[in-house]
Amino acid sequence: MTSRTPRVLTAAAILLPIVAAPAHAQSLPLVTALDSAFATHPTLDRAEALEESASQAASSARAARWPTLSLRSGLTRFEEPMLANPIHAFDPSLFPEFDRTLVQSQLFAGYTLLDWGARSGSIGAADAQQHAAAAAIRGARAEVIEHVAEAYFRLVAARAVDAAAAARIVALEEERDRAERALAAGTAAEVERLRAAVALQDAEAQRTTTAGAVTLAERTLARVIGTTPERVVAAELDTVDPSGPVEAGGPGRGSHPTIEQASGRVEAARSRAALARGPRWPRIDMSAGVNQFGTLDLAPIFEWQAGLSLSWEIFSGGSRTAAVRRADADVRAAESELAAVELEIATAVDAARTAIEAADARVAALDASVGQWEELVRIESLALEAGAGTQRDLLDAEAGLFQARAGRIEAASEAFLARVRLAAAEGRLDRSWILRMSGGA
Repeated sequence: MTSRTPRVLTAAAILLPIVAAPAHAQSLPLVTALDSAFATHPTLDRAEALEESASQAASSARAARWPTLSLRSGLTRFEEPMLANPIHAFDPSLFPEFDRTLVQSQLFAGYTLLDWGARSGSIGAADAQQHAAAAAIRGARAEVIEHVAEAYFRLVAARAVDAAAAARIVALEEERDRAERALAAGTAAEVERLRAAVALQDAEAQRTTTAGAVTLAERTLARVIGTTPERVVAAELDTVDPSGPVEAGGPGRGSHPTIEQASGRVEAARSRAALARGPRWPRIDMSAGVNQFGTLDLAPIFEWQAGLSLSWEIFSGGSRTAAVRRADADVRAAESELAAVELEIATAVDAARTAIEAADARVAALDASVGQWEELVRIESLALEAGAGTQRDLLDAEAGLFQARAGRIEAASEAFLARVRLAAAEGRLDRSWILRMSGGA
């Protein structure tokens, strides 16, 4: 089974209750949609795979802290007899053994005693990259939450606007029927029936547009959370009011995943700079081993060896200096990138707070507008029944009420999405934040 298989099974476990329930009882809370997206979204798959790669790279780099141990063994057949064991002195009484088939083995251990920071630089760079990759997972989760929340509340708004359009059609059908009854009774002119019919046709045309927007929003949400449109179509969504207080907070170096990633890249660049400076100085290595010599017919002879070695590349044609300068330039670039990320996040925070203020003001204004239009529709309807009003005024009032309700719904959704963007900009966007904002425990 692949690493993706458990995630797919998790998604199935999340969505199965929704599919198995009767159509009228299905429910898809925002948090459930998030869990489904977490289990299936490719952005998270990629981030987790990169973090696993960085983790293994860090483990590989840390292995340099330990000595290396290797074993070599071989059997060689020569055309002419060869020395079966080494000669350590010239003594006529010590006649060496010869054989055409030699068996030789070596158990060898090596360790770098001094490399002037090259090893620690390599480990530091790998650890910093692993930290950045772990922060990238948090960033990917926040990105997925943004996508799901936007798709979710776009669908909430689209359904609500479509419901308002359907309610307007019902009201216009009642007005058309009233005009037809009045025309039959001789108390209204033909123009009133025609005017009601035209308004009804216009409302039905608008309903076609709003219904299409619902279909598109359902497909978009289904794609984001990794399910089929049919499952989303049959599901009821959260009806929580998207507005709410703006939480205090702000981006910080130790919390924002994007800043953590940029900081990790700075630390990795600094460690690579230390790694590049290591070869400027001599390197000291220690080695030790056990050698075995023999043949198929003779008992093996064992000998040990140990030593220190110093290596120093005195002249490299300028490549070493160029590597150091390149590493320093990479550090400056990473530090500049960190500063740019902090600036971008600060700008995003300001933009999100401004958007929240504007959306909240629009919601408040449209709340008042909806109330006024509802009262106006009531008055115009009573006036028309009493013969003191006109049908045109009633139809205009109903159209205004429809527009105000649709605008209020869209503004409320935008108010919540602005809060999502603010939480993302401040590094606070996660599942618990969504659960708290949507009224969960």
